[in-house]
Parts: sequence; C-alpha cells; structure tokens
Amino acid sequence: MLKFVAALGFVLLLGVSGRTDSDEPAKSISLAVGSTGIFCVRAPCPWRGIADPDAQDPTRLLWSGDDLPPIHAPDDTTRRIERAWDDHECLLVEGAFDGVTLRVERIVGPCR
Repeated sequence: MLKFVAALGFVLLLGVSGRTDSDEPAKSISLAVGSTGIFCVRAPCPWRGIADPDAQDPTRLLWSGDDLPPIHAPDDTTRRIERAWDDHECLLVEGAFDGVTLRVERIVGPCR
C-alpha cells in the first residue's frame, strides 16, 4: 500500500510540474508566407499560404486561406507581413507555425 501511495504521489507531482516537451516552442525554420504561386481555375484555391520553401513539393502547404492566421511577432513585423499578404506578395521569414499561430522571429526578405 505504501508503494502505491508513493507512486501516486510521484505521478501527481509530475502532472503538477507544468513543463512538458510539448510546451517547448517549435524550432525556428524558414517559412514562405504569402503568395504561393499556385493559380487555379476554380475556387477554393490555395493562392496564399504558409509553406516550407525547401520542400521538394512546393504545392505541399503547411496552411492556406484567405486570411492570415494569428501572428506572434513584433508589431512592425506583423504589419509588414500583413501588407505583403494583402498585396499578394511572399516573404521569407524565420519562425515557426504550429498549425494555428505563426511565430515570426525575423523577416529574411522576399521569397525567391
């Protein structure tokens, strides 16, 4: 019984400690944000999105949509990305995308 109580206490302590591997921010990578270069005859069309610029298949997007996902970045960086998005341009950024939020550390420049 004592072993069970000790094991239960240990499990509870692990659960309360807070940090897990999934709490770690995603590793920064290069991301292309904006115009995808994909043109379609019919909607829906993924003409704007977020992609890995080094992917072998450029049509394999991490995300696409008419509106930008939420951005976590300094205000001036966010405004610059929003302007490029609205103008159907593409920017290469360093950051991460978790499927919901785009975290941007810096803008590298226009996509190639």
